[in-house]
Amino acid sequence: MDIGFPNAEATNAGLSRDMGTSIMIINGGIECGGSVEIAQADNRVKYYSGFLDYFGMTDKINLGDRKNAKYNCKGMRQFALNHGANYLNSWEKDWTGTCKMVGWETAYSGFKDGAFKQYFEKEILSR
Repeated sequence: MDIGFPNAEATNAGLSRDMGTSIMIINGGIECGGSVEIAQADNRVKYYSGFLDYFGMTDKINLGDRKNAKYNCKGMRQFALNHGANYLNSWEKDWTGTCKMVGWETAYSGFKDGAFKQYFEKEILSR
């Protein structure tokens, strides 16, 4: 798996390394996925283009082309566990009381040394 690159499932859902996917990450549940482009998503593209202009970057968005799929999130489906963007990164207890890794942030990060021990002592042994 290449981190930062969409896998086949993500590509089939319309996710890629572009502005539309960035909008999906920021506020996708509101601005993305419908059959028409939402004004808020279109405004994000305008603001992004403005920042590129301000900093003199040559790879700017052609505002006439911002309806292109590369710049919008119309019709894009939300991230799913098999899209490769979701990683099991935190410790949590499921409904049976079993300790497991989950794909959302909890107080017990899988990236922090000692987090599992802290989680286990507080959430499992103390019960």
